[in-house]
Amino acid sequence: AALHKLSTGNQHHHQQQRKIPSFVTVVMPSVVNPKERSSRLAAIFETWGPRAHSLFVLHDTNQYQTKSNQEYPKPLLLPPNITESMGLEQLFFVLNQIVTTGVEYAFFVNDHTFVLPEHLCHFIASSSQNQLNSTNNLMYAGHAMKESHEDYMFNSGAAGYVLSRQTIILVLDAMRHHDCANQISPTKIQWYQGNPGLILAKCLYEALHLDAIDTRDSHNRHLFHAFGLVRMVTGNVDEWYKNKHRLLPFSNILDVDTRVKALLPSGIDCCGTYTVSFHYVESNEARILYEITRWIVAQKRKGFSEIDVDTEKMVRQMWPSTQKSLGFYAHKLPAENSEEWKQFLHVLWDISTIPSAPFADCWSDQIL
Repeated sequence: AALHKLSTGNQHHHQQQRKIPSFVTVVMPSVVNPKERSSRLAAIFETWGPRAHSLFVLHDTNQYQTKSNQEYPKPLLLPPNITESMGLEQLFFVLNQIVTTGVEYAFFVNDHTFVLPEHLCHFIASSSQNQLNSTNNLMYAGHAMKESHEDYMFNSGAAGYVLSRQTIILVLDAMRHHDCANQISPTKIQWYQGNPGLILAKCLYEALHLDAIDTRDSHNRHLFHAFGLVRMVTGNVDEWYKNKHRLLPFSNILDVDTRVKALLPSGIDCCGTYTVSFHYVESNEARILYEITRWIVAQKRKGFSEIDVDTEKMVRQMWPSTQKSLGFYAHKLPAENSEEWKQFLHVLWDISTIPSAPFADCWSDQIL
C-alpha cells in the first residue's frame, strides 16, 4: 500500500497551508556492534521510529518483531540470497522497494542513527518548497564529505542522506546500465560492499551529474551529524572525519586547518536548531535523548526560556554514565560546570525546538 502523507490540518487560518511530502526513513543494518542491533531497533521503535515513518531493513525477522498495530515502524525483509556482506545488493534491493511504494522522499540511515523526526519532516518539507536542488526534482542531501582522489562528494551514511523519488528512479537505471556500478575494480569491490553509499554517490555524479549539496543552515551549522551530540559539542571527532572535509568546495578559505575548523564547528556552533540526526547512538542514549528533547519542548511551551536547575539535574541523572552503557564510540557528558557542559546544555535546549510555521504539521499535538 502507498505510504500515507501527513495531514495538513490544524494550522491557524491565517497561515498558508502547505503540503507535507510523503517520506520514509530507511534504517539499514549498522556494521558496528551488530549483536546489539535488536536492542537499537527496539529503542527506535519506542522513540523516533513511528514519527519518522521508519522501515527496518532486516535479514531475519527475528531481529525485530512487530509490537503494535501502528503503521510504523515496519519491516523490510531482504531476500535470503542477499547476505550481510552484500552491501551493494542490499542497497539496490531497498531502492527498488522504495520506488514501488510511491513515497516522495526517503531518508537513509542505519540503526546507530538518532533522528529528530519533526526536524526531518521540516527539512524535507522546506527543501521541497525551496527546491534545494530543483533540476528535475533531484535531491541528494545530507552531510557532505570528499575523498582526495575523487571528483565528486558523497554524503555520510552514518549521518543519513535524503533522496527524492525521481533521484532514486534515475540512479537505479544508472546502477543497472552505467559504468559507475558495472566497472568496479576487483581490488575495490569488498570496500564498496561495505560502503555502498559511495557507489550511489559515484553514479549520481557520473550518470546524473548530481553532487552532494551544502545543507548547513544560515549560521553555517550542520543539520546531519556523523557523531553523537556530546562529541559534536566538544569537537572530539575522528581524524578521518576531519580529513574528508579538507577539500569540500563549500568555502573559499584557503588554509586547510582553518577550512576544517570552519566546516566542522564545535561548541554552540556545532549543530543547527533544526538538526536532523546524530550517529553512534546506542539504545540507552537514544531513549534518554528522545525523552529529554520532548521534556524541553514541553518546558518551552510553558514559557521557560532556558534549562532550569531541575532539568539540568535530570539530564545528569538520566544520561548513560558508563562507557558500556554508552557504547564504544560515544563519549561521556562533559564535566559539570565546565564550559563544554554549558555549551552542551545550550545546544540541547536549542535543538529541542518548538513548532513553527509554515510547517507546523510536522509536529502536531503528538509530539508529547
